[in-house]
Amino acid sequence: MRLVTRADWDGLVCAVLLSTVEHIDVIQFSTPAEIQSGTAAVPVDSIIANLPFHASAALWFDHHISEEARGAHMAAGFKGRFAAAPSAARLIYEFYRDDGRVRGFAELVDATDRVDSAQLTLEDVVNPVGYVLLAYTLDPRTGLDDLDREAYFLLLLDWLKNKPLAEILGLPEVKRLTDRLRTEDQAFRQALREHSHLDGNVIVTDLRGVEAPAGNRFLIYTLFPEANVSVRLTLEAGGETALVSVGYSIFNRTCKTNVGNLLAEYGGGGLVGVGTARFPAAEAEARVREIVRRLKEAG
Repeated sequence: MRLVTRADWDGLVCAVLLSTVEHIDVIQFSTPAEIQSGTAAVPVDSIIANLPFHASAALWFDHHISEEARGAHMAAGFKGRFAAAPSAARLIYEFYRDDGRVRGFAELVDATDRVDSAQLTLEDVVNPVGYVLLAYTLDPRTGLDDLDREAYFLLLLDWLKNKPLAEILGLPEVKRLTDRLRTEDQAFRQALREHSHLDGNVIVTDLRGVEAPAGNRFLIYTLFPEANVSVRLTLEAGGETALVSVGYSIFNRTCKTNVGNLLAEYGGGGLVGVGTARFPAAEAEARVREIVRRLKEAG
């Protein structure tokens, strides 16, 4: 079968679980925007995980709350599981719980819940170790832009199924990335200070045209502890599209906005506490002002 997922940590752990219990012969990478717009070519009888619903899905697993508003799955009678959960991997783990082959990944799934729902400690942010550190190396928001993430995803898929965590962290391909994150940490903090400001309860970070060092996206909340939500604006490859990322502070959990539902109104989506939307570059600044205004009004 073909697995269609996204090249991030939750998608990776979904792939680990599904390839353990199903015969997966092809992994296809896609994005929510491609699924929602219909531009993704999804063959019939595919398994779709950590992405919006598609009518070709033989099995579908997702936990993004914005799918409720989209409603594409409502009349489909799909097989799989859609529910509010800390990760899509958790839904897959529960779906196949009676299959003993998935039980060996319980610790991996627990860590994925913590990473994907940002249930992290200050130590996880400033001095990450274990699965949390490994997850940062695959996170597209870490800023390792020269990394071939899809190729790295496939390497991690094999290693997570066949090697202990300590050995994986010591592999040259992984150690190069974790060493780089530590080396660039202070430069990343400085870039955040220079290109961020506080607007009420909202941290606004504008990295358009900025060659920022690689770094942990949660560090912003250590620099602005009084804020409860952040808005980050970047340009995607080519500069014609802007990516707007919104997320709750993981240390000041008082934001009242359902981020996934808010960004669904702008063609994006996500979870209650985190989400993304894309705009033509020329529209991005006005859209960000509107999103920030709404976040401030909600508190």
